[in-house]
Amino acid sequence: MNKALDLCRASDVNTVMLYFIIGAPGEREADRLAIADYALDVRRRLGHTDGTVIVKLHQFMPKPGTLTQRLRMADPDVVHGYGDRVAARLRELAGDEEYEQRYRVEQFGASRMHLEVVCSRGDRRINHVLDDLYDAGTDLSELTKDQLTEALARRGLDYDRHLRHEPVLPWHILTLVTPFPLHPGKHALRAVTEPAEHARHVRDRYPGTTLSSTDGVVPLYQQAVPEKTVNRYPCRRVHWVRGELFILKRRDRQVAVCGGFGLGAPATVLVLEQLIALGARRAVTVGTAATLRADLSTGQLVVCDNALRNEGVSRHYLPPGSHIKASQQLTYALTASLRTREVDARSGPSWTTDALYRGTDTAAVFAVADSLVERRPRREQPEVASASASASASASASASASGEAWDPVSACHRP
Repeated sequence: MNKALDLCRASDVNTVMLYFIIGAPGEREADRLAIADYALDVRRRLGHTDGTVIVKLHQFMPKPGTLTQRLRMADPDVVHGYGDRVAARLRELAGDEEYEQRYRVEQFGASRMHLEVVCSRGDRRINHVLDDLYDAGTDLSELTKDQLTEALARRGLDYDRHLRHEPVLPWHILTLVTPFPLHPGKHALRAVTEPAEHARHVRDRYPGTTLSSTDGVVPLYQQAVPEKTVNRYPCRRVHWVRGELFILKRRDRQVAVCGGFGLGAPATVLVLEQLIALGARRAVTVGTAATLRADLSTGQLVVCDNALRNEGVSRHYLPPGSHIKASQQLTYALTASLRTREVDARSGPSWTTDALYRGTDTAAVFAVADSLVERRPRREQPEVASASASASASASASASASGEAWDPVSACHRP
């Protein structure tokens, strides 16, 4: 600070602003009044007859992720009184005329202070309080403590308890050292946007839209696979979800096939949510994957029976955990269908990497398209295309063969 004042004096800077936080636990009246003495000394050290000192006072507020985050706060009305006494002390030391010309003590308005002390706690329930005030037409720049106290009470909150930090507020949501996921209970919370909205929109455009009459849906990642699949069976295309959706007829039964929706967990979950909202109750995904095992060759089919959850999407739908199991009955039907076609398939886990709505009981089969153990230049591989086609046909058959229906409630909360 001394060096800064020396630079101001040498550079003919004649205005200095001093910023102080007041109202901290353990603070004494003498500590606050010393601000006035310091402001007087700073102007003297500036060495300019027209020098001006501005003193800005702000209330102490604990911030998330700091050592002070759980300390109690003083009432803003009380702190505002502290500031008034600092200004009076400075006026007394400098004299009325010099004080009016060369000093200024600034504080935030009481309305802003009352809002800040409550919002600074990071309690998300305050969002509803602010919405209520806004909907009621309240001018927040003129908000009184009584108005805020009443608005908090209507939501079951207590202004004084927020100042005292009682009870402990949910800092685990905000702390900078929180382990992933940020909110372990996210999967149980109600979503702001829901796939049912999409279903209503589609049905407004296409009355009678439903997938409940189908045996299941087969999401396909590679574009060539759905093209070959739809050419093999009688089908019709519908414009109900993101991507290309076809309703296939197979042995007097119907299966939906979806492709062109993108890659990765976020894209897959988005389209699955839309399919489920339209009535789909079983899903078997078919795609390609790289392998971490040297004994899996290109074109080898792998039925995924469980997955290591290394992406973020599943944490929006299920409690935290390391793995998730595929639907046992649907996976069995898929394996049996492959065996009937005399297709060699292995079973094992997958390692997922990176999501939107929520999920369903699903089974999955992948064709090995690459190796992370033995790296080779990427190229077109007919064995991958052949394996994917076999997987797609078996997926359609297993969706029809399985008697297991999807329960949207238990599926969203199944560990």
